[in-house]
Amino acid sequence: MEIILIRHAERERDPSLGDDKDLPLTADGKKQTKALALRLQRAGCQPALYLVSRYAHAVETGRRLQGHISASPPAPVIALSTLTPHEGYTVEGIIEETRENGHDLWNLNQVVIVLHHPRLNQLLAKFTGQAESPQAPEFAQAVRVVGRSLKDFVNGKASEISRL
Repeated sequence: MEIILIRHAERERDPSLGDDKDLPLTADGKKQTKALALRLQRAGCQPALYLVSRYAHAVETGRRLQGHISASPPAPVIALSTLTPHEGYTVEGIIEETRENGHDLWNLNQVVIVLHHPRLNQLLAKFTGQAESPQAPEFAQAVRVVGRSLKDFVNGKASEISRL
């Protein structure tokens, strides 16, 4: 199994546009998403599912990636509370909320997860059993993590294989 962790693309920062959770991508963020989609395609990525935070810029990043990465039918984009800032989460909680939304992570080969810093680093540490990095990933940066099955991710035995 492969999980690709992605920090959302650059979002607007103007507080007059609303709360952080409602902020859309900037024009640069849209370009970043397209460039990331091309990198993912070159790396042979064909996700079966996009899991995203409920924040607008994470949802938009996931939907734009879905639109740029060819698949027939397109992989669904599912917003999860367990990926959303200020919400509690566990790896098991992500698996359960995904199941509640009609998808079984135990039976998928490749999943994209679009989320925020620091949760991206926290999940990467949980998946791999490594120390959490304090450094924020760049906007629209992807980390490809692989395990024999979802069980490796749950048990912290997956391996980071590349950054895209």
